[in-house]
Amino acid sequence: AARIAAALAAGAPIRAVMLDRLGPNVWHESPASAMAVLEELEETARLWLLTGRSATPLAEERIEELRQGFGARW
Repeated sequence: AARIAAALAAGAPIRAVMLDRLGPNVWHESPASAMAVLEELEETARLWLLTGRSATPLAEERIEELRQGFGARW
């Protein structure tokens, strides 16, 4: 909790955390936005499992392309 609080205080664009034995905790400006965050988290987990947990991380250029395309802060 302290690490997450410090990251949020520093301005990190965190919208979800996965807690051991508790599962996902998400938040956003509205319940509908928080639900969208949860759906994205679940889909990411599903894809991770389908790839056999061996997906190759994206290059920084590709991540920046996604940031620009979706207006993401992460």
